[in-house]
Amino acid sequence: MNANERREVDMATDTGAVAGALDTIRAQIAAHQGKGITVEATRTALVNPLLRALNWNTEDLQQVFPEYTSAAGRVDYALLDDDSPRVLIEAKALDQKLDPPKWTTQLVGYAVAIGARWAVLTNGAEYRIYNTHAAVSIDQKLFHTVDLRDPDANAAEILDLLSRPAVLEGRLDAHWRAELETRQRRLIDQQVHTALQALIDQYPPNERLVRLLRGQPDVQLTPGEIRDSLCRANVRIDSSPGPKPIVEPPPPPPPPPPPPGVLVQLRHVIEAKLITPPLAIYATYKGQSLDARIETDGSITFRGRSYGTPSPAGNAARLAAGFIGTRVETNGWVFWQFTDADGQSKPISVLRQRYQDQRKSQSS
Repeated sequence: MNANERREVDMATDTGAVAGALDTIRAQIAAHQGKGITVEATRTALVNPLLRALNWNTEDLQQVFPEYTSAAGRVDYALLDDDSPRVLIEAKALDQKLDPPKWTTQLVGYAVAIGARWAVLTNGAEYRIYNTHAAVSIDQKLFHTVDLRDPDANAAEILDLLSRPAVLEGRLDAHWRAELETRQRRLIDQQVHTALQALIDQYPPNERLVRLLRGQPDVQLTPGEIRDSLCRANVRIDSSPGPKPIVEPPPPPPPPPPPPGVLVQLRHVIEAKLITPPLAIYATYKGQSLDARIETDGSITFRGRSYGTPSPAGNAARLAAGFIGTRVETNGWVFWQFTDADGQSKPISVLRQRYQDQRKSQSS
């Protein structure tokens, strides 16, 4: 076997190993949470098994260098490629919270000094992934957060971005660039949305808008009638792109239900045609209106960032609105609302229940 063939074998990712490792790690977390285990025990029982499942050889110093020390300081792990650190990982004890800003500032500072683009802060249960080279404020460098204790978290998909193949192939960088493009489009849409909404909501009505409407071929109204109508109007601008017109194919067979024991996800609701994404969802927290969107793949976009399931998106929204506490825990299915066909606001858990009812009806 030549060097290239060995590299291909070495770069193969065993998805079954990742799933099995996560199950084992969750069991370890449940068994030791609240018992004050040390950083060393956290690394041994929780972090090392995950790194191995993600195809990092923890016994090969050319791949995983523990207690990595440089002039900038020391971190618990450096994930290497050709002796160059690609990802730095700082581990805390399982019962420690990751909230102190000094930990993030210190870790990101080390990574910038060393030249590692990516850094991870973890306590073995929660993982926070940072793009240290992003030209944004330090809080905006946070790319993904996943908590293995949250059954609604899309842990395997997010943590796979830290696998050795993903890191060496630059998948983290590609995902970040895609998010930047999405964020930029959202910022543009928001500016246009805000300007249009202000124009429509202006009282008395904006005269330029009145003249524009009066000049439309199908509008046979006086300026006064248009002004009165604008005062009565309750128009809301939605920047979400509407579904593209398509030729209706023959109706597909109903989607198979999730396997026993698998939680219902938004993609199941979409496959069952209970909603047509993109779908605007919203919430109110601490007096603030928070807007998000269910995408065609079942993910949720909030302020330019994509979340695999409702709860992480709810956590992000509450944090953005000024959540105060040691740990944010959100039931996203209850937190997020949507406007139903009857015009009423309802929690998106209604959609999950409708899916379950539909499956029962089809199986009876």
